[in-house]
Amino acid sequence: FRINRRKGVQYCGGNEEDYKEILQVYLNTGLQKIREIREKYNEEDWKNYTILVHALKSTSIGIGATYLGEIAKDLEMAGKEGNISYIQAHHREVMQEYDVDKLNKLIDLHIFFK
Repeated sequence: FRINRRKGVQYCGGNEEDYKEILQVYLNTGLQKIREIREKYNEEDWKNYTILVHALKSTSIGIGATYLGEIAKDLEMAGKEGNISYIQAHHREVMQEYDVDKLNKLIDLHIFFK
């Protein structure tokens, strides 16, 4: 999980406290979002899968997780285009990058709040 803290703070209008709050919400909702994305993938519900990866893209970019936002965008575009083979080939990569446990460990180490 790669986060550019500086970009995340920028997206929060330069407000460090707002960034911390948004990052905490991202973390708190992350496990549920992972379950939802996996559920829709397993159900082959591509319409709702696409909606969920769109949200993942937006929220990830908002905290400075640019790489995750970019690869989620690729899945979103594939979903909109009906390119299921692309989704199937890249879903796992996105789920490996979207690892809330890694983010939580980074927060615990206070990397973002020094």
